[in-house]
Amino acid sequence: DRGRDVIGRMKAAIRCTRSDALHDGLAADIGGGAAISGPALECHFSDQDGLLIVASGFPLWLDDELRKMSAARGVGIALAEGWRRQGKNLTQLVDGLSFAVIDAGRRQALVATDRLGIRPLCFARPADGALVFASTTDPLLAYPGVSDEISPQAIFDLMYFTRIPAPETIYRDIGKLLPAQYLWFDGGSIEIGRYWHAPYEHPSGDGIDVQAARLRDIVHQSVVHSCAGLGPDAVGAFLSGGVDSSTVLGSLSQTLGGEARAFSIGFDAEGYDEMEFARAAAQHFGNPLIEYYVTPKDIVDLIDILPVAYDEPFANTSVVPAYYCAKLARDNGISLMLAGDGGDELFGGNTRYIRQSVFGLYSRVPAWLRRGLLEPALAVPLPDSITLLRKARSYVEQANVPMPDRLEAANYYRGRDLREVFSAPFADQIDPEHPLALMREVFERTTSDQLLPRMLHLDQQMTLADDDLRKVSRMCERAGVSVAYPLLDMRLVEHSASLPPSMMMARYKLRSYFKYAFRDFLPQSTLTKEKHGFGLPFGTWLRTYAPLQDRARSALDDLKKRDLFAVSFIDDVLSAHREGHDSYHGELIWVLMMLELWLQDRGRISLSASSPGHA
Repeated sequence: DRGRDVIGRMKAAIRCTRSDALHDGLAADIGGGAAISGPALECHFSDQDGLLIVASGFPLWLDDELRKMSAARGVGIALAEGWRRQGKNLTQLVDGLSFAVIDAGRRQALVATDRLGIRPLCFARPADGALVFASTTDPLLAYPGVSDEISPQAIFDLMYFTRIPAPETIYRDIGKLLPAQYLWFDGGSIEIGRYWHAPYEHPSGDGIDVQAARLRDIVHQSVVHSCAGLGPDAVGAFLSGGVDSSTVLGSLSQTLGGEARAFSIGFDAEGYDEMEFARAAAQHFGNPLIEYYVTPKDIVDLIDILPVAYDEPFANTSVVPAYYCAKLARDNGISLMLAGDGGDELFGGNTRYIRQSVFGLYSRVPAWLRRGLLEPALAVPLPDSITLLRKARSYVEQANVPMPDRLEAANYYRGRDLREVFSAPFADQIDPEHPLALMREVFERTTSDQLLPRMLHLDQQMTLADDDLRKVSRMCERAGVSVAYPLLDMRLVEHSASLPPSMMMARYKLRSYFKYAFRDFLPQSTLTKEKHGFGLPFGTWLRTYAPLQDRARSALDDLKKRDLFAVSFIDDVLSAHREGHDSYHGELIWVLMMLELWLQDRGRISLSASSPGHA
């Protein structure tokens, strides 16, 4: 009864999804509770033989017998059997799931995230020694003894990254599990560890044509796996017209016999609309394209939903097109959307990979030549008006900054006096080096000593798990559709990790290997399209749409009343935006606005008086 009372309160506290997408939670009186929310297609529950099991995701079984059992009797039954066989090592038998197994008889529990952190899990250890966990932070606050005290460091990290990266959360006493991390609870004690690392060993000596054929086959298998059992009326695809979304749509079209529907978002703003590429891709594969153009009014209409949808402040502006695209699909009867996220972070598609690789070349110059000749020569006082000299000095200066610090060299907060940004009492509780410490830990964790794999590994956590997947998954959940990520199939991750960087990004060209593999499959316009992204013209519309200006100004006026930020900092950001810095300072305003609206929605703020600790 105690356990079910706890789980009832935890379930009642879930605020981030539609009410008709919730499930009854499971709880055991071993000093802990579990609550997982999500659309029915992704969630699996089991309560038998003294085991309570809850899981979320699309399982990829690594054991043939369990695969057959899952298909015949359900995911929960298969997990229970895997637990009986392997116990704590159950994580080695399945991928694609975040799950918890509670063994009440033994007072044990295993909680684990999937290998890429697609479905996050949060946890806390209240004073009574219990373990409480959930898919979001909100249910944990309903457990007696879990504090709602907010971490100043987390707020700074939000400003630094536009999201709060794992393993921290906005709350001092609540932590997140990292991708491929497990939490083992045994009689009151806990152990946290990692059960998998991307195998960056590049063992395959196969040529590019053999590898490319393998890649095409895995992508097709992954799409088939993602929409197994569903027909064209139920499955759709996000489509931007880029390499990833076009590849997923094309494969889905093959899987469904040419009947796949694609959904695209456009913007009536110069430099932001890419609908022509989406139309070209849909026409190439012979699929209907359903379009929607987001307006400034749509932003205003969504603003009040975002603090409810996210259990902690989240400030990626692309949540807006992601939501309206998912809603468009739902309005057209779609229950599952396939997203193309992950391709850039697996196969070298971000421009920073080339930029940092060029800087990395400098480290290959012998140290005696760098320190003894080149750098002293560049230090000789000569006018910066000499363009070549100025560029050489800049190159050497940046190349000498170690990775991954170099990635954040231009961050707004690097080297800035934090008392110019925050109130003095607040600034005194912040470690300005903490964001870089998080990045260094992830960067150094990879098994590779080469630059590109390390950057890919960093982005797989801090860009994908912490940002893009959180954005798309939560907005799909809010709109009422499930989402799958075929390009994040573990077979693709392992395939990517087997490729030498020289093949993946030949001659410093982004996605050269992936594009080669699909050169006869994708439209030419997709293959030659420049990298763009899924940005929102928020800064531009903020200058021209009065209702949006009013909402932003009101939120920032309220934020000034809190003892968090220096009032002059907020005024300076608003002034700089009015003077024409639309994009950059528009993003700053969005982050500040999202923080304030989230604080208003939660109705309180209790700041930690010391550096944050985690459960």
